[in-house]
Amino acid sequence: MQSAAMPAATPVISLHPVMAWTAIVCSLIAAGILLWFLLRRPALNGQVKVILFLGFGVFPIGAAMTGNVAGFEHTKHLKFAARAT
Repeated sequence: MQSAAMPAATPVISLHPVMAWTAIVCSLIAAGILLWFLLRRPALNGQVKVILFLGFGVFPIGAAMTGNVAGFEHTKHLKFAARAT
Protein backbone atom coordinates (compact mmCIF):
# COMPACT_ATOMS: atom_id res chain seq x y z
CA MET A 1 0.00 0.00 0.00
CA GLN A 2 1.41 3.38 -1.00
CA SER A 3 0.95 6.47 1.07
CA ALA A 4 -0.19 9.78 -0.39
CA ALA A 5 3.20 11.37 0.30
CA MET A 6 5.11 8.74 -1.68
CA PRO A 7 4.82 9.08 -5.49
CA ALA A 8 4.29 5.98 -7.60
CA ALA A 9 7.43 4.43 -8.99
CA THR A 10 8.15 4.96 -12.67
CA PRO A 11 8.19 1.58 -14.41
CA VAL A 12 11.54 0.79 -15.96
CA ILE A 13 9.91 -0.21 -19.25
CA SER A 14 8.99 3.43 -19.81
CA LEU A 15 12.71 4.24 -19.62
CA HIS A 16 13.55 1.70 -22.35
CA PRO A 17 14.17 4.34 -25.09
CA VAL A 18 16.37 6.34 -22.72
CA MET A 19 18.43 3.29 -21.84
CA ALA A 20 18.72 2.29 -25.50
CA TRP A 21 19.97 5.76 -26.46
CA THR A 22 22.38 5.74 -23.51
CA ALA A 23 23.85 2.45 -24.72
CA ILE A 24 24.20 3.81 -28.26
CA VAL A 25 25.84 7.03 -27.09
CA CYS A 26 28.29 5.13 -24.84
CA SER A 27 29.21 2.88 -27.76
CA LEU A 28 29.76 5.82 -30.09
CA ILE A 29 31.94 7.63 -27.55
CA ALA A 30 34.03 4.49 -27.00
CA ALA A 31 34.42 4.01 -30.76
CA GLY A 32 35.39 7.66 -31.16
CA ILE A 33 38.08 7.36 -28.49
CA LEU A 34 39.44 4.20 -30.13
CA LEU A 35 39.58 5.83 -33.56
CA TRP A 36 41.16 8.96 -32.10
CA PHE A 37 43.90 6.89 -30.50
CA LEU A 38 44.54 4.76 -33.58
CA LEU A 39 44.65 7.68 -36.00
CA ARG A 40 46.50 10.30 -33.92
CA ARG A 41 48.91 7.96 -32.07
CA PRO A 42 49.45 10.31 -29.10
CA ALA A 43 52.24 9.79 -26.58
CA LEU A 44 51.16 7.72 -23.58
CA ASN A 45 51.08 10.28 -20.81
CA GLY A 46 48.69 10.33 -17.87
CA GLN A 47 45.92 12.20 -19.67
CA VAL A 48 45.90 9.77 -22.61
CA LYS A 49 45.82 6.81 -20.22
CA VAL A 50 42.74 8.22 -18.50
CA ILE A 51 41.05 8.77 -21.87
CA LEU A 52 41.89 5.21 -22.91
CA PHE A 53 40.53 3.92 -19.59
CA LEU A 54 37.27 5.67 -20.38
CA GLY A 55 37.25 4.42 -23.97
CA PHE A 56 38.18 0.80 -23.24
CA GLY A 57 36.55 0.43 -19.83
CA VAL A 58 33.92 2.86 -18.61
CA PHE A 59 31.97 3.56 -21.80
CA PRO A 60 31.85 -0.05 -23.10
CA ILE A 61 30.77 -1.30 -19.67
CA GLY A 62 28.14 1.45 -19.51
CA ALA A 63 26.83 0.44 -22.93
CA ALA A 64 26.70 -3.23 -21.99
CA MET A 65 25.06 -2.55 -18.66
CA THR A 66 22.32 -0.26 -19.95
CA GLY A 67 21.67 -2.53 -22.93
CA ASN A 68 21.34 -5.58 -20.72
CA VAL A 69 19.05 -3.85 -18.24
CA ALA A 70 16.84 -2.57 -21.05
CA GLY A 71 16.64 -6.02 -22.62
CA PHE A 72 15.94 -7.72 -19.30
CA GLU A 73 13.17 -5.29 -18.43
CA HIS A 74 11.67 -5.74 -21.88
CA THR A 75 11.45 -9.51 -21.37
CA LYS A 76 9.40 -9.02 -18.20
CA HIS A 77 6.49 -7.53 -20.16
CA LEU A 78 4.39 -9.60 -22.52
CA LYS A 79 1.84 -8.15 -24.90
CA PHE A 80 -0.95 -10.46 -25.95
CA ALA A 81 -2.52 -10.22 -29.36
CA ALA A 82 -6.20 -9.40 -29.49
CA ARG A 83 -8.38 -12.32 -30.44
CA ALA A 84 -10.03 -12.08 -33.83
CA THR A 85 -13.76 -12.74 -33.69
